[in-house]
Amino acid sequence: MKFILNTSLDPHFCALLNEEDGIIDQLIWDDRRKTGKIVWDFLAKHQPTDLSFIGGITGPGGFTNLRVSSSILNALAEKFTQQVHMIRADKFIHHYLEQNGTKIDIVILNSFSDGVFFSQNGFLKRLKGAEAASLSVGKSVFLAGVPEDKQAFFTESKIIKLPTTSIQPQDLYTVLKLQTPVPQFVPDYEFPAVVN
Repeated sequence: MKFILNTSLDPHFCALLNEEDGIIDQLIWDDRRKTGKIVWDFLAKHQPTDLSFIGGITGPGGFTNLRVSSSILNALAEKFTQQVHMIRADKFIHHYLEQNGTKIDIVILNSFSDGVFFSQNGFLKRLKGAEAASLSVGKSVFLAGVPEDKQAFFTESKIIKLPTTSIQPQDLYTVLKLQTPVPQFVPDYEFPAVVN
């Protein structure tokens, strides 16, 4: 079996895949306060006896949810003697869109505060309200989970909106399996990433 977890992009999801990469089961949820219980209950329901792949999105995202992801993925990696495949949300979106024939210059992610995360050429920077409002972006922009009031910051840009609800667990798995696995999942709720 293979296990993937996303607690960065909305909606959150986890999934178990078989060795042929087909979905065994998946779970999608919006209640961020119950992420740990939801995922552990999902795993308890299926009781995997072996995992050949473990992966997830490192962030940015809510502090608590990314720490929960870190705990779950690292516990599974330890239990099943596996390394973890991981990718930051903006890099995943670039890969995902390119695989589907869309080239994008900039990814804007919600920062869960008054600003946004701005990603260009693999570099991610958090912009607070005034900085984001004064940003001049004349390129194609992908907005992921950015509320309407923050979308107004980027009116002059060519904005590509793809509802993150259209991203399926297999889409994430396809990109994650291209990443070099590492011994420990490290959440990106601060930049650079904080090792716990």
